[in-house]
Amino acid sequence: MARFDAVLFDWMLTLAHYPSPHQHVQTAMAALGRTAVTGDVDRIVESMDRARQLPDVQAAEAVEDTSAAAHHHSEHLLYRSAGIDADLADEMYRLLGTPSFHLPYPDALPALRQLSESGLRIGVVSDIHVDLRVHAEQFGFGQHIDAWALSYELGVQKPEPSWRRSSSWVPGRSER
Repeated sequence: MARFDAVLFDWMLTLAHYPSPHQHVQTAMAALGRTAVTGDVDRIVESMDRARQLPDVQAAEAVEDTSAAAHHHSEHLLYRSAGIDADLADEMYRLLGTPSFHLPYPDALPALRQLSESGLRIGVVSDIHVDLRVHAEQFGFGQHIDAWALSYELGVQKPEPSWRRSSSWVPGRSER
């Protein structure tokens, strides 16, 4: 059996939950004190789906995680293109960087702990616009993660080929 020196994880949908578009809209509406009626939420999500087909929105999303500013621009362009009012758009955007909106999966911490205690180095590689180290510390993950490659810090996002070269920071990884 092969012996590995390191394990790479993505953050969202691997270590932490990413709410559905419906949950995103509902949570933002509730934070604003608005009643999230199913039909209204459905219409907003459908408007966002249609807006994602627009060439300018697609172009912005293609590079949205290369910087915090690019992410802000891309998401707000999507919200405006979908006809979402400014207050709801701002709250939806605020949620995207909030640890409590992206809770870890129940098995994430035990898995990271076990891997770390077995001597494996752990790296997180993620397309993201915020510093996930803050999230990791809040959830008790920080001590188990040895290296981070966050797209907004590197100025590149997956699947850009230079991303792979940028991830050579992981201890124990050899270039192939």
